[in-house]
Amino acid sequence: MKWSEDTDNQLYNEGQFLILDVAFRNGTAPANFFIGLMKNTLSSLPATSSTLASLNAAGPYELTNASDPGYTARQQVNRDATASGWPTLVVSGTGEQITSKTVTFTNSGVSAWADSVRWMFVTTIVTVGDTTGKLVSLAQLSVDRVLQPGDQLQITYNLKLT
Repeated sequence: MKWSEDTDNQLYNEGQFLILDVAFRNGTAPANFFIGLMKNTLSSLPATSSTLASLNAAGPYELTNASDPGYTARQQVNRDATASGWPTLVVSGTGEQITSKTVTFTNSGVSAWADSVRWMFVTTIVTVGDTTGKLVSLAQLSVDRVLQPGDQLQITYNLKLT
C-alpha cells in the first residue's frame, strides 16, 4: 500500500432525496451503487445542487479509458450488507457511518494515466460518462494521484451522516 487516508464527503441533493424517498416513502431503490473517479480539473467542491449531468456539461470531469487505461467502468458496490456491498454500519463519533467494500481501479496501460485523480464519487449508474444516474456523494482525495502502469487505487467509501 502506498497511501491511506480519510476524507470528508459531500452528500448531494439528489442523493439525499434518493435516501429519503427509499427510506420513508418506499421509493424505487437502485439495484446497486457504483464508485467512480474524477480528475483534478474539477478544482473545488461543487454545489450540493450539482448532478452528474451538470458536472459533465461543465467538464467533463470523469476519467475516461481513452486517457486512463483500465478506467472502463465505475466499480459496483451491491446494495446489501454483504462483503460485496456495504458490510459495516456503525455509530462513529457524532454521526452514523456506512462503509463500502473495497473497490480497485488499476492502470492497465503502458504509461501513466493522463489525468490526475482528485475525487471519488458514489452514483447509481455503472457506465463511465453516463449522466442519467444520481450523484449521491463526492469526496476529495488529500492530494492528486497519478496512476503509473500497474498501480492500483483501492477505495473503501465511508458515507457518514451527522
